[in-house]
Amino acid sequence: TKCMNRLNIIKILSSKNWKLNHNTLASLYKALIGSILDYNFPCINSFSESGLQKLQVIQNTAVRCILKLPLRTSSESLFYEAENKLNISKIDHRFSNILED
Repeated sequence: TKCMNRLNIIKILSSKNWKLNHNTLASLYKALIGSILDYNFPCINSFSESGLQKLQVIQNTAVRCILKLPLRTSSESLFYEAENKLNISKIDHRFSNILED
C-alpha cells in the first residue's frame, strides 16, 4: 500500500507539466519506493512469488512513467531500459544483491 501511494506521486511528477528529467525521477523512485523495499527486505524476502510479482508490477509502472514508455513495451525491453538508463534492477535481482552483501 505504501509503495502504491508513492507510485502515484511518481506518476504525477512524471507528467509533462513538471518537466523533470528521467534521472531526477529515477532518484525519486529510489528514495520513495526503493527505500521501502530495501528497509523491509527481511519481511519481503519471505513473500510468495505472487507477492513479489505485485512489487514488480509497481516497479514496472514506475519505470514506464519515468521513461514515458507505452504499456505495450515488452518486459524484456523494460528491464533493459531500467537497468541501463536508470540503474534500477528487477525486484528479485535487487534482493539477490542484498543477500550477497
